[in-house]
Amino acid sequence: MKTVIYLDLLLGVNLLIAWCMLRATAWLTAAPIRWLRVSLASILASLSTLSLLAPTMPPWLQICTKLGSAVCIVAVAFPHNGPLAFAQRALWYFLLNLLLAGCVICFAILLDSPNMESNNLSVYLSISPQLLVASVLGVWLLLKIAEIAFTPPFSAAPVELQMLVQNKVVHLEALGDSGCRIQDPLTGQKVVLISLPAARSQLPDQVTYAVQQYFDGQLPPGSTGLRLLSCTTAGGNALLPAFSAQKLVLKRGSKTITEPNVTVGITKESFQPGQLPALVGADWLERFG
Repeated sequence: MKTVIYLDLLLGVNLLIAWCMLRATAWLTAAPIRWLRVSLASILASLSTLSLLAPTMPPWLQICTKLGSAVCIVAVAFPHNGPLAFAQRALWYFLLNLLLAGCVICFAILLDSPNMESNNLSVYLSISPQLLVASVLGVWLLLKIAEIAFTPPFSAAPVELQMLVQNKVVHLEALGDSGCRIQDPLTGQKVVLISLPAARSQLPDQVTYAVQQYFDGQLPPGSTGLRLLSCTTAGGNALLPAFSAQKLVLKRGSKTITEPNVTVGITKESFQPGQLPALVGADWLERFG
């Protein structure tokens, strides 16, 4: 007995699955989301499932095809931040798809689903869209449980941040992350992180221009006082543009911290949860007591 495979359903469902798996991969590896790139990668992942309909290939070619498609999908989905970050994202994308396949097969066995077709390391189960959606939600639920269990706690109350940069006062609301510790290896100072898109309107034009030049792949002029700060994130080692603020004031509740000459690192993204424009780590939070 042969199973009838509807091409539009095959491509459409796998497009949705790939999009969910790539979003989950981005969350797990702290990769920046670029909607166009993720959408193109989802289309590529959906098209790769057509190998199910191709003539059966030799085993070695099947393996090479699967590995090659996974690498290409991750390369299209995320910007290149070094081989380690790329390998982490590729591995997580592979493991999430493996986990989803396991969930689908388990549901199919429990519900006595009809025939299964496999070819070129691609598997097709004649199951209802509802069952497939339930499988995707099952994987998402596992990720949420892992987030609750393993994500470092954030400070419940936001921190009010005020700093003096080139004689210009900057006011921002900061996220307190007790799982983050960043120090400037050059000065030994504790570091505050701010988001360029969120703080652009308040920063001096000279600083904004220099940081944007760096993010665009150009070398900013040395007269701006910008330098690079080495740090380790979930996505691997990174170099962030940084400058020195003349003065930093942090307020939370009735307590205030004042510090002169503080290193400030700048990122491309806002900080979760809440999409706040700045982040202060455990070293600063501990001073509040």
